[in-house]
Amino acid sequence: MGRVQFYKGTEVLIRAFRGTTDPTLRLHVAGTGPSIDSCKALALGDDRIRFYGFVAGELRRSLIENADCMVLPSLWPDNYPVSIQDAFQSGPVVIASRVGGIPEMVRDGVNGLLVEPGDESRIAAAIDRLRSSPELVTKLRASAAETARLYDMRFHVAHLIDAYQRLLVTDRLRPFDQRAA
Repeated sequence: MGRVQFYKGTEVLIRAFRGTTDPTLRLHVAGTGPSIDSCKALALGDDRIRFYGFVAGELRRSLIENADCMVLPSLWPDNYPVSIQDAFQSGPVVIASRVGGIPEMVRDGVNGLLVEPGDESRIAAAIDRLRSSPELVTKLRASAAETARLYDMRFHVAHLIDAYQRLLVTDRLRPFDQRAA
């Protein structure tokens, strides 16, 4: 989902995908960018790989909700990939590069799987691992759903309101000269 550029690792993902062992797997690439032609060239001859171009709205939501996993093979530090949050909320298990802020969102073996940037064989192994371990998928999805709540704006707003209410109640009970500035 998003930009198809060298530093996003889409070419790495395509090479990794071609190294997976399950012939029934499908790779859906959604997005546009300067690397799209080289990605299509890499995928040539593999009818398991489909390119969608730019997606939004219902198609974007449908692709995420119907995916078994979402792979973010970033080569360059990515501070806060929104697509990880989308996956946590919608169900696909996340496989992502251990780079930038991603390891703060994805805890390896807890709510997703982490691989070293550019490591095609580890990405392929992670995809195959998920495919062969339904128990692991169930565990990762449950933990990811819990993590999604931490990134939900309603969660943060509720905690902020609670903090202000406690501060206001506590502040009213103190003598005027001891109140918080």
